[in-house]
Amino acid sequence: MNQIEAILSGARVRQEAHIYYLPPVETALDIAVAQAAALNLVAALKQSNALKRGDVAAVIGGNVSFMTVVAALMEIGCNVQLFTNERSTGPETNASHRFAHPTLGAWPSHNLSDTTQFPLLDWYAGSVADVYRTLKEQADPYLRRVERRSLRSVREITKTADGDLIIRSEQGETNAKTVILVDPGAEEPANRAYWQVDSLDTEAEDLDTNFVVFGSGDAALVDLLRIVHQDFKIGRLALDVVNALDHAPFATEMIKKAEVILGEGTSDGEAVAKLYFEAAGVIDEQPVGHHLRGSLKYGAKIFLVSGSKKAPFVSASAPIHKLMAAHAIRNAAVRQLVGAPEIQNGVCHVGATQFPMDKTRLIIRASVATGLRALITQEELETLRYRRQMGPGGVTLWDTPNRSAEDIVSDRAGQQDDYAANSFNMGIRVTDQGFVLTGEAGDKVLPTQIFGAPVYVDIENEASPMHGNSVVLVPALKHNSRHHWANEATSGTRLARLAAARRMVATKARSTSVSHTCDRILSFIESATPKDLRYMTVESLAEAADMTALDTDLFKAISLLASTGIDILPPRLMFVDDDDLQTELSLTEFEIARQSGTLKHPRTGTLVADFEHYVVPFFTLGPRLSGANA
Repeated sequence: MNQIEAILSGARVRQEAHIYYLPPVETALDIAVAQAAALNLVAALKQSNALKRGDVAAVIGGNVSFMTVVAALMEIGCNVQLFTNERSTGPETNASHRFAHPTLGAWPSHNLSDTTQFPLLDWYAGSVADVYRTLKEQADPYLRRVERRSLRSVREITKTADGDLIIRSEQGETNAKTVILVDPGAEEPANRAYWQVDSLDTEAEDLDTNFVVFGSGDAALVDLLRIVHQDFKIGRLALDVVNALDHAPFATEMIKKAEVILGEGTSDGEAVAKLYFEAAGVIDEQPVGHHLRGSLKYGAKIFLVSGSKKAPFVSASAPIHKLMAAHAIRNAAVRQLVGAPEIQNGVCHVGATQFPMDKTRLIIRASVATGLRALITQEELETLRYRRQMGPGGVTLWDTPNRSAEDIVSDRAGQQDDYAANSFNMGIRVTDQGFVLTGEAGDKVLPTQIFGAPVYVDIENEASPMHGNSVVLVPALKHNSRHHWANEATSGTRLARLAAARRMVATKARSTSVSHTCDRILSFIESATPKDLRYMTVESLAEAADMTALDTDLFKAISLLASTGIDILPPRLMFVDDDDLQTELSLTEFEIARQSGTLKHPRTGTLVADFEHYVVPFFTLGPRLSGANA
């Protein structure tokens, strides 16, 4: 089955009819995912010739996918018939307390980007209310050209002898070549509660109240984090943590490994939970861990209730939220309970634990029920859910031509100005090369692209391209010159620096085993030759510490020694091609390659699509031991 067939199969309700289904948007981080699914479906219908210019396509339902589907169908020349509710969108339009980000939910398998790169209906990270307002402004020119009929009036969809479809409603019959069901979610209090503005962020200041969050998906974890953190910033704290994890690469690798296990579906979940708690332990040894601990509300009584201890670490929630939940549990700011809440005689029971309801705030976040019960059965929904899980991931079928800043300005209604002003307090101008950010940059972390067009920054009145996925705005970083033990004037200086490094590690390491592993690595550095210290790999450090390369304590020790605050083993990268020719890559070059998906071979100039297979991390001595800053 090719990609087009897989996408159509994953959305097709009945194999004998051209009826397709797009699920509800359950959380803020699902918005970009829902748009991508909608665009992929329309592109697959076009590329398979299931829809041609002039064909009638009926769209039934609501949510952000409905706006995207209508716009995409009209762009390929279809005659769109629309059945939706009177509001077109639900309570999410006012959800100023929810944070939407295009790629945060896909980290760490995908790089972060604050802006989408869709062929239409683009947006940038912000509150859900702002995102929906932006999308509606772009969708309105399409929607004004379409006649709306009531969603509630639709009674059934039948198939004619020649394969076309008939939508029967209170207004009569409508013929269509294809029907796309866009599930708005059921009009139920439990479904709507997630989007309705509340005061959870401040309620946990009441130390007499029990806060009990029930659920294992992203909605439950986000509300747990809103309660337990003093400065969650509607969700931007998670983005700050991801950016800070650039300095904790081994925590990121643990998370990637956990997500691979989840994707394979072969684990009972204990291995995944263990990796997330270990990753939380790693970041606790980094500056980001200190920041997170300082944000936790230790005095509040906060509980996470789920069906099992592994339940919070399921594929239905974003990896960064799972990591932050594990961190809060590990630091005893959240207590984890197993069971289902039962309320009897004014008391909420969770296993043997009892919560008086007059002193308990119960937050239940369950999967969103369908809002299209009259048109799709539960059995069909379960079949579609399975097909989506088995379908291709990360596929992009729609056309993605190279974008110019001029195109974006004309199509995105000035969003780039709002993005630059709101996100960085900077101005922006358009050139034939891309966008140029203007104003005081300071130490701001700036993007490398906006809506797919490259970003430049004015440094000393000269536009210079940004480097990396996100970078502090300074001139291009240069690697420190190599300094080796052989260059030291005396062995006394060498030993003094090692002694100082050991004292620092002893105060930073959060476990005896990690401290001992760091000490073994420092002992290796003390006795190694200058040649050995020019190129240290995970494998060579594992051998030096008499451990395996996959040992958790080794990862924690290397992460600590490589962290910004200690900087004993700063990480570097080597490109090794099929002929074993080695060329060092800067972290900037690697991040640019990850952003574009390809890397030019440093020697031949040919494009290397699977370049990450040829990149090997290694370590050299940082200035604390090499004396570079002496």
